[in-house]
Amino acid sequence: AKRIDKVNEIAKLLKENGYKFKWTVVGGGSEYDSCVKICNEYGLQELVDYVGNQDNPYVYMKQCDIYVQPSRFEGYCTTTNEARILGCPNVMTDVSGAEEQLENGKTGIIVEKESNAVYDAVKHFIEYPDFRKRVKENLKSIDSDTRQEVGKIYELLEG
Repeated sequence: AKRIDKVNEIAKLLKENGYKFKWTVVGGGSEYDSCVKICNEYGLQELVDYVGNQDNPYVYMKQCDIYVQPSRFEGYCTTTNEARILGCPNVMTDVSGAEEQLENGKTGIIVEKESNAVYDAVKHFIEYPDFRKRVKENLKSIDSDTRQEVGKIYELLEG
């Protein structure tokens, strides 16, 4: 569902087109071992680091310049929201919940699910650092305080 299998395709395109990057893949799943194998076959091991499941993924999120969520499907993607709260510009595929989490072009980029679309969005963030900086600034203005929403739920339950 998370499509980490697409990371190697996107990274290969970035490398072939001369972009400098380091991509850290946090998380695992059934695709993990085959993804690491393909990464090595593509000669991407210096550029793509599969670190597996982590107790504290926020250390990685806080350091990233671009957060990429290439999912096939989602409900409400918690990790995208966490990255957004930490001020990481997002590239997210057009899954349910994407438009509720990101304002396309303002607080991130929502793309079709094809690898080339994700590649184009990542490339855009790399080529236009001012755009990436503007997205980071826009993310700072998002109210991430959910206490009022939780209060509404309690009212409904009590009432």
